[in-house]
Amino acid sequence: MRRSERLLTLEEQIDKIKPLIIQAKYSKQLLEEKKVKSVIRSPIDGNILELSEGLSPGTFIQEATPLFVLKKEGLLNR
Repeated sequence: MRRSERLLTLEEQIDKIKPLIIQAKYSKQLLEEKKVKSVIRSPIDGNILELSEGLSPGTFIQEATPLFVLKKEGLLNR
């Protein structure tokens, strides 16, 4: 094959996979956003005093279920 024919073939292949690359980038971005939104962050600094029983990866929890007791940082023990 001559170089120009080879170049044309490569350009055609690139044109075929460009949409796949764009779709994969979009899917990756959506998954990263889902991951960030699925993490619950503590609203305050502190130490965990008690963790609710039965919590482990894969455990289903309902909305408003207590997960842990947190001692706020900087408060005096009373």
